Amino acid sequence: MLIRSGFEKLGATPLGRWAADRLDRRIERYARSFFDEPYRSDRHREPFCRVLEALVRERDGGASRLGQRLQLLLDAIDAPMAAALERGDHHVARDVRWLRAFFEDEPDWRGQLAAWLRVPDR
Repeated sequence: MLIRSGFEKLGATPLGRWAADRLDRRIERYARSFFDEPYRSDRHREPFCRVLEALVRERDGGASRLGQRLQLLLDAIDAPMAAALERGDHHVARDVRWLRAFFEDEPDWRGQLAAWLRVPDR
């Protein structure tokens, strides 16, 4: 016999949490879509800046899945790329290259993202 204590009752999700989760997923998918192709300043710079402006204005960075992903990428920028490739995570390597190129165009965003994620700027 299995006895559970303190389990969450299954059922309807409160509307506010459901809406916030949907919005988080939509923003995450849109932001991550930028990484699907190699960075091109003329195509990606301004739209990605607008996405980041919306993110840092509206959300707590560390709490969102996108915030966690961006934190991983910021950490990986400073780590050897070989470590990401050895783990078999080619998406990290690709996304880090993209984000590095973006930071070459917009160096101030690195500090702003780090502050938003509550990570000291490196």
